[in-house]
Formats: sequence, structure tokens, C-alpha cells
Amino acid sequence: MPDSGTVRQWEMLLRWPHWSQTERAQLLNRLAEAERAAARNVLDTWPKEPPNRDTPVPPADARRVERVVAELRRAVTLLVLVDGPDATERKAELDRLGASPAAASVAELAQKVRLALRRRLAEMYVAADPTRQAAVGLVDPDDVPAFTQPGSAGPPNPEAPERRSAEKAFHDWLANERYSADAAIFDAMTNPTNPGARAAANSCREVARAYADAFR
Repeated sequence: MPDSGTVRQWEMLLRWPHWSQTERAQLLNRLAEAERAAARNVLDTWPKEPPNRDTPVPPADARRVERVVAELRRAVTLLVLVDGPDATERKAELDRLGASPAAASVAELAQKVRLALRRRLAEMYVAADPTRQAAVGLVDPDDVPAFTQPGSAGPPNPEAPERRSAEKAFHDWLANERYSADAAIFDAMTNPTNPGARAAANSCREVARAYADAFR
């Protein structure tokens, strides 16, 4: 890859899963350099003075800034959802951009958000316990492998067992707190003048048994 490689080209290279940790760190540094160069290019080409017209036509770069802001909004939303690194600060900075943000402010925030998503979130994920890792689930497996591999510090992917554990807990709750409880209520209502209550109680017990047996 030449030194003039674009941000997209470096990102495409990072998708290959067989880089060593040293090589991946070098590629991330080159990606950061390309991002800074792209930001400098936007700033250098940004109009310095308003056009001499009553109703100026927005430059093409303004539409690009709008697209970047939309991408930043999605990225910050994800950081907030998982309580990611500096999520509160990035959300506040995004809100301060306003309706017509300056290109310099957008470029500065974009670098911070990329750092949070590509590096700091991965660091947080590796240091977290399995329950927290399963709740995050946003880390690119190119940066933190989903399963332990030779020469990689990636932890096993905890999402599947954590999800199964959560589903089992919910099934147990339905069996005990919902249908078994309803069966007890119908049992108390059973009498010669209300024969249907016994049938309802038996039906609730069958449903409770099905939920309880689902994960055995």
C-alpha cells in the first residue's frame, strides 16, 4: 500500500483476519495518519469567506460534512447504548455541533469517535467480564478475535452462553412466577360449581412444565 493510501483502503486491509498483533498495530497507525490527512484536506479546501451572493449555494463539501455528522450520530448512539468509553462526552460534543457545524469541529469529533470505537472500545471489551462483553457485542472481530487463536489475546466469545443463560432464567421465571402461580389460583377456585377451574389449573401446570423443561 503506498503512503498515499486512503482511509477506506487502510480499513479494507484491516479486515484481513491473519495480521499479527504488531502488523495490526502498524496498520492502525497508518489508518490514523490517513484520517488526519483527510481531515487536513477538508480543512484546507473549506471556503474561508462567504461567497459574494445573496443566496449562496452550499459547497459540495457541506453535503459531505452532513453525511459525516449522520455517521457520527449513529456511532455515538452505539457508544451510548453500550456505555462505551467517553460516550457521555462524545454525545455532548455531538449535540454542541448544532444544525450547521463547522468542518473543523466535525473532523475533530470524528477522530475522537473513531478512537473510541476502534481502540478504546476494544480495550474495554478485553478487560471486561464475560457478562459485560456479551452486553457490549460491538467490537470488530478483526480487532478482538471472537475466539482464542494462536498468537492472539482475544477472549472466547461469551455472547452465545450468556444469551442462553438469560433465556433459561426467563423461562424459569415464566414457569414459576406466571403459570405455576396461575395454577395455584385456579386450584383455589376449584369447587363443584366451578369445574372449569381444575382444567385451567392443569393447563397452566402443563405450560409451566414445558417452560421448565426447555433448557434441561
